[in-house]
Parts: sequence; C-alpha cells; structure tokens
Amino acid sequence: MSQSPSVSVERDIAAPASRVWSLITNIDAWPSTIQGIVSVERLDGGSGFGEGTRWRESRRILGKVGTEERLVTAIDPGRSFTAETENRGTYYVTTYAVTPAGPGSRLTIDFTTFPAKPPGFFGRMVAGLGLRSVRNSLELDLVALAMAAERGTGRVSP
Repeated sequence: MSQSPSVSVERDIAAPASRVWSLITNIDAWPSTIQGIVSVERLDGGSGFGEGTRWRESRRILGKVGTEERLVTAIDPGRSFTAETENRGTYYVTTYAVTPAGPGSRLTIDFTTFPAKPPGFFGRMVAGLGLRSVRNSLELDLVALAMAAERGTGRVSP
C-alpha cells in the first residue's frame, strides 16, 4: 500500500504565536493577506472560527483560478486546525500548526491528498507536478502570513 501524497512546509516568524494564530484563523482577511487567494465566501453563516467553519476559497495557481469548499474538521485553539476539502472524489487535508519558537513562533502547514483510487504511473507523474505546485503555493502563503504577522497587520485581534 502506498503512502498518500503530502507536502509539509514551515517557517519561523518573528511574531508571537498568538498573532500568527489570529492571522491564520481570520479567513475573511485571507484575500488581503495572502496573495494567491482571490476571494473567501463563508458558507457557515458565522463570523467566528472553529470546528464546522465552512467557506468557499478561490485561489490562483499556475495562472488559473480554482474554487473549492473547505471545512474545519478539528481544532486545538491557539495551536492548530485541520481543514478538509473534497473535489471529484479526492480528499485534501490541510493542517495549520503554530508553535512558540524562541522569541517568535513557527508556522507549519501540512497538506495531504487522498485520491479516490491509487494512481497509475502517469497519475503519479502528474501528482508529483501538482505537489510541486502545492508546495510553491504553500510557501508563498507562509511568506505572506509571516510578513503580515511581523509588521502587525492583517486585522489581528489583540
């Protein structure tokens, strides 16, 4: 049995973990904070953030805009949350984790895909290219979030 394709990226941020947590859970501000995100539309009728938070996210990747619905399925407040997405029978699980690191914090984003059926040779090749694109996108997200946290922007709550 093969392992599900995954990507993990992390970055140290010169800002307290509480500020980073506020940024990553303020999904309404993501389009103004994270360059690749074009829009966020809440589908849960709320304005808070917790298990059950659901939104439609449009993101630019490789010059094209793709839209997917995301759902928070697990949360450890102040530390981590997991959001899941289903698209054409494939599940994507993304976990965002913030930990104190020295005078600042570390943000880690883990992305795993669970294909509906195991891919053949060509499918694995295409998936490899897709994972590189996902890694690049997540690394750009880290840079944007770090910049916002370090300059104290992004509509962070105190």
